[in-house]
Amino acid sequence: MMNSQYSEIQCPECNASIPDIHDVTHPYLPAPAGCWARFNEVLAKEFSQPEYWKAHRLTVDAYCAQHASGDDRRQVQSVVVHLVALYLNFEMRYSNERIAQCMDSLIHQHKHRFPKLNKPQFVDTLNITDVLAAASADEHYALAENWARSVWQAWNNEHDRIAKLASTAC
Repeated sequence: MMNSQYSEIQCPECNASIPDIHDVTHPYLPAPAGCWARFNEVLAKEFSQPEYWKAHRLTVDAYCAQHASGDDRRQVQSVVVHLVALYLNFEMRYSNERIAQCMDSLIHQHKHRFPKLNKPQFVDTLNITDVLAAASADEHYALAENWARSVWQAWNNEHDRIAKLASTAC
């Protein structure tokens, strides 16, 4: 976990309380450095401890769908693709393997032509810091799933558009 010597700020994308640092950020996701660092802490745990891996799909989809205010073509595509993954997971109950296949198909079919969605407010959703606080792999998975569900529900005004896009790829 990050050193507590930094003051805390609120991520404008997901409302997480994050360290106010100036460091590496993602090339097109609009996450401040402190939020990006928290996300990478969670990813490190998922990649280094096999019992945490089962939450990885949910972690990435939730994070990318919350960091959704940019206009960069890659960022617009990322939001749509990760929301389709959440739809396929929660509404269609697809396996991670099938979700990955559908995501690849969607990218191939719609490359450079993804609609910019109307971003919701993430006031009552969980965020990356909730998952980071997990004390065990089971708690990590439960928090990641609850986080991803809360993000999916926050996008409820776009569910019909996401379902239509998913139907073109699966």
